[in-house]
Amino acid sequence: MNGSLVQVRRFDRGSLVEYGRDEGGMLRVRARPAKVGVYPYQSRDGTIHHELTSAETLFDADWLASMAMRPVTLDHPPELVTADNAKKYQIGTTGEIIGRDGDFMTCTILVSDSRAVAAIEGGRLELSCGYTCLLDWTPGTWQGQSYDAIQRQRRGNHVAIVGRGRHGPGARIAMDALDDEAAYQMEDGMKLKLDDGTELDGAEAILAHIKNLDTKVNTATAEVAASKSEASEVRTKLDAKTAELVALQAQKDAGADAVTAARMAGASEARARVALEAQAVAILGDAKGHDGKTDADVRKAIVGKLKPSVSLDGKTDAEVAAIFEVVVADSKDSIEAARRRAALSDKTDKHPSDDPVRRVSSF
Repeated sequence: MNGSLVQVRRFDRGSLVEYGRDEGGMLRVRARPAKVGVYPYQSRDGTIHHELTSAETLFDADWLASMAMRPVTLDHPPELVTADNAKKYQIGTTGEIIGRDGDFMTCTILVSDSRAVAAIEGGRLELSCGYTCLLDWTPGTWQGQSYDAIQRQRRGNHVAIVGRGRHGPGARIAMDALDDEAAYQMEDGMKLKLDDGTELDGAEAILAHIKNLDTKVNTATAEVAASKSEASEVRTKLDAKTAELVALQAQKDAGADAVTAARMAGASEARARVALEAQAVAILGDAKGHDGKTDADVRKAIVGKLKPSVSLDGKTDAEVAAIFEVVVADSKDSIEAARRRAALSDKTDKHPSDDPVRRVSSF
């Protein structure tokens, strides 16, 4: 924003020099409502910056003329004073002559409201100018003090009689700043009492405390954001590990199922082989003749024995198995006769364990 001009509202601090009642009970006041210098301002969003009010700006003829015959209010109203609301807020007026006393702007004030008279006599001795100005966001240094912006083209609206609150000037005021920025000047002499009993004396001490709080808030915000990010990262890793464990468990279950199926298939194949070998012994009469042969070879030998006319040349193992089932079914009576002969022979055999027909007894 350097070099740009922005119209803003401002509420500065000044003081009553002396006052006295007239015959009608009104107060006539000599006041110094503004001074040349660099002042810190706190905006509504809580940010702090410094603005230069130069002698050129403060004693500009147009500015001084704009402060003559201006409404005086008790505290700043929540809006600029106009003809429509002056009756509601005005408790006095500034004089016709606005002057200079060194670095101070001076004026006279007539306070005509009894509440305001009582407030002043009760110790409310500070003034605050309410005005608009253009801010030139060109930083620089004035008498060793750094500033962020220069006030230009100040135009008066009102002068408020205010008290110094512990939370700084304007703490009770909430200006409507839809079209511009409203800020309050913070001066030395302000005091702020903290919850722990510590008392901060002066604008700079209060500003330093505010900046320290801002730093702590920013640090805490960053830490919370980092914690959320870290938690999100941990959650992502945890979800990935969980998915990996689920996948591994699924693979484990699939492997176990495969082993079980293989075992069952192996057992079924073993039982089928035992049955086939029993058939071979009963039909072929050779207990050892099938050793080392495949199931298809054993079936071919049995088919050749039972049905020599059937040719199995060029047949697949599946075709051989199908033909074997048909031939065995057709030769069932012959096979039963062979079993009976084998059983009869077993009764006279001294070594039944060596008789191949004996082994078919469970077929």
